[in-house]
Amino acid sequence: MRTTLYVGGFAVDTPTAELRDLFDRYGEVEEVRMIRRASKDGRGFAYVTFASHAAAEAALVLDGRELGGLALRVDFAR
Repeated sequence: MRTTLYVGGFAVDTPTAELRDLFDRYGEVEEVRMIRRASKDGRGFAYVTFASHAAAEAALVLDGRELGGLALRVDFAR
């Protein structure tokens, strides 16, 4: 069962802790991996890994939710 979500569409300066806090509401988050450029600037997407498939599935409700004025895209990672 998949436990990792792709999360995109947020501002490139969004702190990792802000994403973790948002997704923690749906279950235990094991890792938030922010994807960055070589310059260390964010790219506006991340992978969030949960301890369980059920928690990851519950967090799918965040798809389309606004964060910092931008709509999130949330789906199971491929």
